[in-house]
Amino acid sequence: PYESGQSGEATHAWNDLGTFEVRVIAKDSFNALSNWSEPHTISIVENEPPEKPTINGPTWGTGGKKYEFTFVSTDADEHNIYYRVDWDDGQKTDWLGPYSSGEQIALNHSWNKKGGYWIKAWAKDDLEGESSQASFKINILTNDKTKQKTYSYMNPSILKIVSILVQRILIMKYTLNI
Repeated sequence: PYESGQSGEATHAWNDLGTFEVRVIAKDSFNALSNWSEPHTISIVENEPPEKPTINGPTWGTGGKKYEFTFVSTDADEHNIYYRVDWDDGQKTDWLGPYSSGEQIALNHSWNKKGGYWIKAWAKDDLEGESSQASFKINILTNDKTKQKTYSYMNPSILKIVSILVQRILIMKYTLNI
């Protein structure tokens, strides 16, 4: 029982999709009934999962350096979104969030070994609707340890010039697919 004027609560789960009317009636301790309330309409719709995330960031880099990647997804139902990322080097995130639908997030990551890495990301909404997998490839052109050994004995001024030349050569090589 509730005191006079106190609000009550009830829950209900619908098994079918559709539009339903909810009405309430009250009964006092002497079994006197109130009139039925005006209907409150509720629509039960199928949850649409978020769109596959869009991943943006550099497509190449050097080992040991952190790079920023952005992730964004939208949810047709305007539910909050969570993101999960697999960096393809044995490291993964848990579900990160919640974020608003359409809100872009930025994450940093570095790789230590030379190679091509497929960053994979998923989005899910508050109701556990999960997107399909998004993929983005980054090519790491040098090992972190190799870079440190090569540059450890060089004059910093010469190192800067060599670094610029190596980056330009690697970009040309990658662009020309040689």
